[in-house]
Order: sequence, then C-alpha cells, then structure tokens
Amino acid sequence: FKTLSHKPFKPNGLSGSQVSFIYETHFENQTLLWLGTKFNGLNKYNLESNTFTHFKYEPGNSNSLPHNHITAILLLKNKKDVLWIATARGRCKLDLKTEKITRFLIPNDDLVHNHIWTLCEDLNGNILIGTQSTFLYSFDPGKEQFSKLWSHRAPINTLFVDNDGFFWVGTLGGLYKENTS
Repeated sequence: FKTLSHKPFKPNGLSGSQVSFIYETHFENQTLLWLGTKFNGLNKYNLESNTFTHFKYEPGNSNSLPHNHITAILLLKNKKDVLWIATARGRCKLDLKTEKITRFLIPNDDLVHNHIWTLCEDLNGNILIGTQSTFLYSFDPGKEQFSKLWSHRAPINTLFVDNDGFFWVGTLGGLYKENTS
C-alpha cells in the first residue's frame, strides 16, 4: 500500500488525517482523487504527478469552501467540469477548469438546514440534498433553485435514486422509498 498522510507544515501532502470522503474524476486527461476531510477541507490529488492542491474555508472569503468538514462529493453525469461539494455548513460547486468555488446555501435562517450529509443526482439531473435537519431538498443546477421535497423525524444520512426514478432515503430511523415525481 502507498500511504498518503498528513504532514504538518509540508504543502504537498494531505491537509488533514481524518478523510471523510473519496471521489475520483477524469478531467483533461488527468486522473484526480478528491479527498474530503473532517476538519481540513478538500484535497485534489493528481495521481500522475503525485501532487496535492488544497481547498479550505477562509473566513470572509465567499469564494472559499463554506466549511472544512466535507461530507459528500458529486459529479453530475451531464456536467463533467463541475464538482459539487457538501459540507457541514452548506454546499458549493467547484469549476474544474478555473478552480473557482461558488457557494449555494439552502435559503433558510436556520443553519442546521445547511448541514448537508449527502448528495445524489436524480434522473432529471437535479441534485438531491440530505440534511441533518431531516429535510430532503432538490436543487436544479440550471435554474439554481432549491425546493423542499420531503421531511422525516431523523437526519438523512444517505440517498440513492434507482433506474425507475424512486429515491431511497437512509436515515437514523430506517430506510424509505419515495417516488420522485
């Protein structure tokens, strides 16, 4: 095994030791691993060059991550140049060409709605968002609009959309199957 570890004060390494999410992309002839950490942001690891790029929350900078706890990463099937990132304080998109971050917070005064646990693409290319606040949201990336789909008594931990268009919702209170239409 090759070990990629956090080495304080060394810029070409993992930004933190608690990796919470791993996602692979293929972009512009490069294989990249996206490594989300629990407290230290997002790492882009280039497998060919063995180099890291770090993305972190920066107070006062709206073009940085909304939080350093990365909970989910998603690349839409029809939009291969934008990576969607969920955090403990909201969601953002990362343009893979420019590496520009744009935040998209769920419009609500209560920050618990922006503690996002999971992301999933539905059959229409919308992003389903499971939150700690027990709400399931849908986000239309083309219109940049949120809509509330569903609520349960327990936080939504995981989501899956099957080929028939049903979404499966995993919560602390069990597994639920819902129709997306």
